[in-house]
Amino acid sequence: MPSSYKASRHSKRNTQVLERPDYGWIWKPIVTLAVIYLLVTLALGIWWSRTPDTFDVKRAAAMQQGFEGVENPTPPISVPKARGAVSVATLIASIDTLLEKPGGYLRNDVMPPGLWLDNMPSWELGVLRQTRLMTELLAQNADGEAASLEEAVERLSAGDEEWFYPSTERHLAKAQEALDYYFESMTNKGGDRLAPSDELPAGWLNQAAERLDWLSHRLSASVVEREALRDLNIDPQELPEHTPWYRIDNVFFETRGATWAMLVQLRALMADYPQLMQQARIQTDVKRLIAELNFTQRRLWSPLILNGSGFGIFANHSLMMANYTLKARDLAQTLAQRIADVQSKTSAESNEKKQPPAQSETPSPAAQTNEGASKPSSDPSVAKGSEAGSAASTDQETTSETPDDKDKNDDKTRISPEEAAEQQDIDTAEP
Repeated sequence: MPSSYKASRHSKRNTQVLERPDYGWIWKPIVTLAVIYLLVTLALGIWWSRTPDTFDVKRAAAMQQGFEGVENPTPPISVPKARGAVSVATLIASIDTLLEKPGGYLRNDVMPPGLWLDNMPSWELGVLRQTRLMTELLAQNADGEAASLEEAVERLSAGDEEWFYPSTERHLAKAQEALDYYFESMTNKGGDRLAPSDELPAGWLNQAAERLDWLSHRLSASVVEREALRDLNIDPQELPEHTPWYRIDNVFFETRGATWAMLVQLRALMADYPQLMQQARIQTDVKRLIAELNFTQRRLWSPLILNGSGFGIFANHSLMMANYTLKARDLAQTLAQRIADVQSKTSAESNEKKQPPAQSETPSPAAQTNEGASKPSSDPSVAKGSEAGSAASTDQETTSETPDDKDKNDDKTRISPEEAAEQQDIDTAEP
């Protein structure tokens, strides 16, 4: 009996195990895969969040033109002679950086890790806006047909977060193709190029100064202590709305991207307009501006953008960035003014050269004779002769009469018969 009871219990237990298996082992690989995925996305996020370094604009122009040996930095790089070629090549290289950097264009990502990132998408926004502004300036200063530049401006003005077709990446690729076509027409075909005037550098500097001023005010809006803005000469009343704590890093990296694009564009303008830089004698100030923009690209050791104050434990990265951008703004305004002065002086000199020289009026021989006759002579005999001649001419003028005057005088001398009879009576009456 007991043996049969044990056997029945054992069989029942086996039946329950077969009917209800233990699935606890399935969760282990799922959890393991989830942890691996999170670690991989975290590593990719850190790698993709590293901002790219600036590039050599002259080498970028040479590579765009297809010159060989530009990878070797030892020999001097030949820059295309067409005015504005280096600036166009810089725009092409900037768009290529947005598309080909680690992770590609991340601002419109809808899947991790790009969906979780906000620093690099903000950096991309700063580069994209500055590239768009530079392209608009090139289109305004183009000499002749600029359909390709206008197409590039239109493509760059599309939405920056479009992920559905046509995506932002497609718009950027089309803008890059349009700029590439314009670059080819400038260098190889000798066609479209920038206008001969030097308005592009001054216009770019004014535009950069306005952009830096706007970014500086946005950075300063995150500062809690308004007294810290005294050293920056910023009026707290002019600041926009206070930046919330979760948006501080976005403003910081957008400024970092904008100054990155300004740095390479300024170097391109120096390569395109070397004579203007020498004529205005602004090489030193340009180097100072480049140095201030380079300070904004210094390596960030903190994993977070801090918003500390004073001599506290935490730094204030926004305030430091605003310090650099404000200095760069002042230098850009000074350079723009000096270039404008040189342009006005050059235009005035060219206008003077275009005007024909004033011809000296030489008097005719008759005028010289009359003038010589009218001048008094120092010889007394000649003076007396001239006085006598003038008196004789005056008497001749008074005695000379016209026929009408003679008729009038004859009429006056004639007397009627009655008057003659009366005159005769008077004569006979006199003794």
